[in-house]
Amino acid sequence: MRFLFARRRLGIYVLFAACVGIGYIADAIVYTQESRATFAQAHQRAVFYSLSLESTLLRYESLPKLISFEKKVSGLLDNPGDAAAQRAANQYLHAVQVATGSRVAYLIDADGLTLASSNWEAPDTFVGKNYAFRPYFRDALKFGLGRFYGIGTTSHEPGYFLATSMRTQEGVRGVVVVKINLNEFESALSQSSDTVMLLDSGGIIFLSSVPAWRYHALLALSAKERASMNRDRQYGKQPLSPLDNSVGAAPGNTLPQTLDVALPGKPRRILLTEYVPVGPLGWKLAILVDPQRDRQLSWVVGIGVGFVAAFLAALFMVRNQQRKRYEERRRAKNELDRAHAELETRIALRTTDLTEKIGALDRAQRILRETRDSAVQAGKLAVLGQMAAGITHELSQPLAALTTLSDNTVHLVKLGELEEVSKNVFLISKLAARMGHIVSSIKAFSRKDDVGREPVNVSNAIHQALMLVEPRRKQVAAKVQLLRISSEARAWGNPIRLEQVLVNLLRNGLDAAADQPGSVLSVAVQVQQNRVHIIVRDQGPGISDEVRQHLFEPFFTTKPTGQGIGLGLAISMAIIEEMGGQLQIYNAPGRGAEATIILEHA
Repeated sequence: MRFLFARRRLGIYVLFAACVGIGYIADAIVYTQESRATFAQAHQRAVFYSLSLESTLLRYESLPKLISFEKKVSGLLDNPGDAAAQRAANQYLHAVQVATGSRVAYLIDADGLTLASSNWEAPDTFVGKNYAFRPYFRDALKFGLGRFYGIGTTSHEPGYFLATSMRTQEGVRGVVVVKINLNEFESALSQSSDTVMLLDSGGIIFLSSVPAWRYHALLALSAKERASMNRDRQYGKQPLSPLDNSVGAAPGNTLPQTLDVALPGKPRRILLTEYVPVGPLGWKLAILVDPQRDRQLSWVVGIGVGFVAAFLAALFMVRNQQRKRYEERRRAKNELDRAHAELETRIALRTTDLTEKIGALDRAQRILRETRDSAVQAGKLAVLGQMAAGITHELSQPLAALTTLSDNTVHLVKLGELEEVSKNVFLISKLAARMGHIVSSIKAFSRKDDVGREPVNVSNAIHQALMLVEPRRKQVAAKVQLLRISSEARAWGNPIRLEQVLVNLLRNGLDAAADQPGSVLSVAVQVQQNRVHIIVRDQGPGISDEVRQHLFEPFFTTKPTGQGIGLGLAISMAIIEEMGGQLQIYNAPGRGAEATIILEHA
C-alpha cells in the first residue's frame, strides 16, 4: 500500500515538473520570437534616423568647395591686409551662412589664422583666431577635405565642421570651413519615443535623445585617447565620464550590447543596444531596447500554457483513476458472482437430505439476497450521490469565478494591460488552489476526520466568499452591505470550510432576492462574550413554518429543479458544528431571513 501511494505521489511530481517545463519552454519560445521582432523594428528605426542624419550632412558636403570658387574669398587671400577685401569676404560669408542655415562659415590662411568669418561683427568672432590645432584644418591641408565634430573653442557650441583647401600650383593658400549645428536633429530625437544616442568612433556620446547622457563614454578611455582629445580640444573641458560604470575597456573598442542605465523618471535597469553605422567619420547611431515588455508577455504566455498543461494532466489523472475504479468494481463483482455460484452449488448438494426445509430455506435466501443487494446498492448510491452533489455544489462558485477571470484575462491580453493580466492570473491560481482545498475538505468530511482549528480572519473569509458569489449578485441585481466588519476580528475554525459556509449562506440570500430588484443583502460581524457572530440577512420572503422543520435535512430544497440539490445547509451545519460552533437560521424582524454563525473568539 505504501509503495502504491509513493508511486502515485511520484507520478504527480513528475506531471507537475512536466507542466512547469512546458511553461518554461513556451516562455523561452515567445521571448525569443518577440525579442527578434522588437530588435528588427528597432533596427529599422535606427536606419531611418541614420539616413535622416546623413541626408543633413550631405546637404552641406559641397558647400565649402562652392565658397572657395568665389573671387571675394580668393581675393582676400591675395591681399590679406586689404580692409576692403576683408569686408567683402565677411559680407559674402555672412550671406552664405544666412542662405544655407549653417552655423558659421569662415576662411583660414595656410598658417591656420582666420582672415574672414560670417560672424565678424559678433563678440565671439572667429576673425583673428588660429585653428591650426584642429583636425579638420590639418586634414584639409593634407587630403583636401576635412571633417570633424566637436565643441567650439571660441563659441563653446558643438557642431559639425566641413573644411576644403584652396590649392594653386604653388600649394595650399587657405582653407574654407563651414560649421553645421545639429540641434534640430537632436531635438527630433528627443521628441521621438525611442532612446537614441549618436557616438563618435571612440564611443563618446555627443548627441542623445536624453540630454543628460551627452558627453559620456560607453567605453573606458585610455590615457592616449584622452591626450588626443585634449590636444584637439574636441569636447572642451567635459569630463567624459562613463555612462555605465560596469562597462570597462573592450578589445578592439567593441561597443557593449547591454547598458545598466536609468531613463528619466524610471528606475535603473538593463537595456539592450542596437548599433547602425552613420556618416564618414566612423560614427554609430545606437538605439536602446527595453526587453521588459517582451519578458512580461512571455511570462504570461508561459504561465498560461503551464496552467493548460496542468489542467490536461489533472483531467488525464481523473480519467485514469475512474478507469481503475471501474476495473476494481468489475473484479469485485466477478468475485461476488463466483462466490455466489459456489454457494449455490453447495446448497444444491445439501438439498437432497433437507427436502422439507428447501422451501423455507429458498424463501429466506431470496429475502436475504434481495435485502443485501438493496442495502449495498443504496449504500453505493448514497456515497456516490453525496460526493457528486457535494463537489458540484461547492465547486460551482469557484468555477464561475474562474470563467469570469479567464474571459477578462483574454480581453486584457488583447489590450496589452499586462499588470491587470498578472493580477487575474494570480487570482486564477488562488481559485484553483481553493478548489483543491474544497475537494480535500469534502473528502475529510466524508471520513469524519477531526478538522484542525486555527485563528481565522473573519473579514478575509467574508470578502473571499463575496468574490465567489459576485457573478450571482450581478445576475440578480442585488446590493451587498457590510456592517461593523472589523479587519481584526478572528474566530477559531478552518478558513476554507468557513468560506464554504459563507458562500452557501450568501448564495441562498441572493437566490431569495432574485425576484426583488434592488434588494440588499447585509453582512455583519459582532463579538459578544468571547463569541464571534457572523450575521447574513436578506430581504426575501422569509422561511415558512413547514420549511423550517426540514431546513437542515439533506436533499430538501425549495428551489426550482436545476437550481439546488438541498445539501448546502446540511453540509454547512455539519461544518460549523465540527468547528465547535452553531448555525442558526430564522426569520428577521420585518422582512427576510437571517442566518447567524456563532464561533469561539480567537
